[in-house]
Formats: sequence, C-alpha cells, structure tokens
Amino acid sequence: MPDSGAYQDALVIKQQIDKQLQQAVVEKSFTAEDVVIPYLGEIPSAEDNAIADDDDDDDEDDDDEEDGEEESGARRAGRVGPRKSSFTTRRDTIDKKDDETQDSRRKRRPPKVFTPLEGRIQVVLKGIRKLKNPDGSAMISHFERLPDKAALPDYFVEIRYPIAYDMLRRKHKRKKYTSMEQFSRDAYLMFDNAMQYNQDESEIYQNAVALKTEANRLISDVQSRPDGEFVSEEGRLPLPEGILYNGELYKIGDWILLQNVNDLTKPIPSQIYRTYQDTEGGKWINACWYYRPEQTVHRYDKHFYKNEVLKTGQYRDHRMEDIVGRCFIMFITRYFKGRPSNISRDTEVFVCDARYNEEKQTFNKIKTWASCLPDEVREKDYPMDSFSKPEKMRKYITPLAGFLRDEQHETDEMPRPEWGAENAPPKLGAVHRRPRDTRVSLANCVIKWVKD
Repeated sequence: MPDSGAYQDALVIKQQIDKQLQQAVVEKSFTAEDVVIPYLGEIPSAEDNAIADDDDDDDEDDDDEEDGEEESGARRAGRVGPRKSSFTTRRDTIDKKDDETQDSRRKRRPPKVFTPLEGRIQVVLKGIRKLKNPDGSAMISHFERLPDKAALPDYFVEIRYPIAYDMLRRKHKRKKYTSMEQFSRDAYLMFDNAMQYNQDESEIYQNAVALKTEANRLISDVQSRPDGEFVSEEGRLPLPEGILYNGELYKIGDWILLQNVNDLTKPIPSQIYRTYQDTEGGKWINACWYYRPEQTVHRYDKHFYKNEVLKTGQYRDHRMEDIVGRCFIMFITRYFKGRPSNISRDTEVFVCDARYNEEKQTFNKIKTWASCLPDEVREKDYPMDSFSKPEKMRKYITPLAGFLRDEQHETDEMPRPEWGAENAPPKLGAVHRRPRDTRVSLANCVIKWVKD
C-alpha cells in the first residue's frame, strides 16, 4: 500500500539510485544510455485503486484508530478485503429486511460540506492525482510525503521550505487555507522544490514540470467558475461561523445533548462536526453520537466508569430543534484531574475511554483523543479547574447485568440490540456469555474486578 513503510522506503531508494546514476553520467562513468532503467512491465499494486477512489481517501482521518490495533496492523501489512474475527461472527441467517435496516443506520463519516474555496481546492488536489507516466504509475507518487531525513539529509539542507502532497491535503482538510493564493503558493512550492533538488533529466523533475503545469491549468479553471458550481450535490451551504439558536451560538466542536426519541430521559451525548443550511434556509448540524453503556452489546461481566460514554461511528444530521442543551465529554486521561472551567456548573460531564464498533460489538481503547475530534478543533485546548488531588476512578458492573439469562451459552450467536426509531440509538443493548476478546487480558480483568 502507498502508505506502508516498505512502499515509502522503496521510493526513497529509487530516488537515491536515480540521483547516483545521473551523477555517474555527469562524471562520465556511464553513458546516458547505460543508466536507462529497463521497463519490466506493470507492477500489480493497490495504487490505482487508492488514486481513483480519492473521495474515500479524503474521508479517512489521518490518525483515526476506529477499528483498533488488529485492523491497523492489517492496514500496515497491506491486506485488503474483509477480515474475519476469532471471537465474533455475523449471523448468516439475518433476513434481507434486517440487513437493510442495519445498512440504513450506518453513518460512518460526516458529510462533505465545502465552501466554494474548499471545493475549488478539492478539485485541484484530485485533478493532479490523475496524471500518470507512460508505464501507468502515478506522477504524484513521488510527492506523497517528504523524503526520509536519515536517507536524504542533504535534501533538508538544500530545500529551505520542504512540503509534500500529504501536507497540502492535511491543511485543506483542517481548513487552514483562507484563499486560493495560499494554496497555490504551497502547490507550486512543492513542485519547485523537486525541480531544484533533482536533475533535469530525472523522472521526478519531469513529473514536477508536468504536475505544475496541470495544477496551474486546474487553478485557473476553478477560479474562473462561479461559486454555485462548488456547492454540494445536496445543496448544503456551510455555516463555518456556527448557528445562533435560542440565544446561543453552536459551532463545530461543541459538545451537545440531542433529543433521543427512544428515551427522552437519556438525550444523546454528541459533538458537532458540521453546521450548514439547506436549500430552503433550514439550519442543520451533523453530530457524532456517543452511546451510553446500556445502549451497547457486551459481555455480562463488563465494567464501566460512572458517566462513561463510548464514541461511535454514527454521524447524523439533526435540525437545531433537536438540541436539548450542552454537555461536555472528557478523555479519561484528564477526567480524574479536574473539570473544564469554561462550562456552567449544571453542565453534565461525561468520560470517554474507548470507541464502540457497532457492527462487530467490540470496544477499542482510544490512544489519541485528537483523533476523535473534528479537524477544526484538534489543535485547540480548553482551560481546566484542577482538583486538589486526583479523583479516584472506579468501574461498576454493566447496568445490563440483570438481563443475562441462565440459558445463554458461550456458543450462542451474538445478541442484537433492541432498535426503535430510525434516527436514535438502540432502545436497549444486550449482554452475552460469548468468549472474551482475545486482545483483552483475562488477568487484567480479574485484577480490575477484585479491585472494584
């Protein structure tokens, strides 16, 4: 895979070989014909798929670990296709209606709601990925990431402002560009750096020339087109400054409680990811839901913290009228140290330690809290009122422990939650006796149980 260490190492080695061969020609150790690398045929890879499916690539959080360590390891190894788990299986007997119901509940990513500027930048970024060499390889592959400092230390001496394609994408994704001119300067700088460092006859140099020409053409084209061409297909108009509702400004990154039509006493803890207006002027938000323990499926002996919630992959659209009030969700590493000082005293504060995979009914500890937040607020922090001494954290047996039936066995199929309304969390989760997740240490579980 293009993002694997082996792939990136190969690019660095190839660059070094090209450079040394060209130097050998200059020193007349070889002729130009001697150093032409023969064409060995097209190399099978996933690169074409990765480039063609750029929409999915843009949606992936750079450091999102939603599928846990096992899935991350599979990605690093370049494995593609479905992954079987040793401890969970999907029922083969689910009827078609149930499958359709489950599919309708899967909202894995927040919708794309670009401003005209962001839409223009997106067109250029996707456009330059399409250029290919005669052998079918993508020209942009040499520019995906900066060279390895250990392998090419002289690059960072000669190039004053290093920049690569992944840095352009990240800045675009995190809405750092405020004008087309800013983006253009970075794009041209990336190609100019390559032309400065590499020999004129090298493939990288020639690719840089072609890509810069194409980028210039695309930039001129998108700047000449009206803003209306860059509105999303659904006609969503982004409201980056937030939405004023009931005298309060709600913006991206705010923690809120949303109406839960399945249980009005348990509003949905959520975080705002998008604020936008529809074609009729209606104000909307897209929010990531967090489930309460009793809304998940887990083993009968699982323990949770008081006020714990689990991050889900559910990103749902809501009208402003669905907002019940504000809340706050803290990562476990800060929850026991204090409370946010910029919230009112009656604001309900939750703690989060893990993600919940709704399809596999698994829990994965969160390694990096920033990966759980919208791009716009990942680099922001909040002031804290610290406790005089750290608060002791206790875990409590699942509130669903009483729902375990005597006739349940380890070999039973995974139970399913009880669903209600369409745009709401499950009415009730479920518990089971199935074997533990093999990634969870039984010894640790026993220690925690005895300690609790």
